[in-house]
Amino acid sequence: MIIKQGEVRRLGIEVISTAGQDFMIEAADYMIKNKDDEIVDKGVPTIDNHKLIALISAKEKGNYYCEFTYHIGSEILKASIFVQVS
Repeated sequence: MIIKQGEVRRLGIEVISTAGQDFMIEAADYMIKNKDDEIVDKGVPTIDNHKLIALISAKEKGNYYCEFTYHIGSEILKASIFVQVS
């Protein structure tokens, strides 16, 4: 995802069961890390059924990863999204 410096944008993922089973996301959080693997922001995303949505602020130019961590039953899963701020 490419966003411009100064923008505030929604960033999210949709979780899909590969087994076709119904599930519930019980808890989630996110971290935004820069290229040096330093955490520049973190928080709790909105959980909307099978979607996780975070509101992020593009303060400084650079390349970042937004890592979502979410809990389904006894499992803890992760997903990352590349974000470029120009």
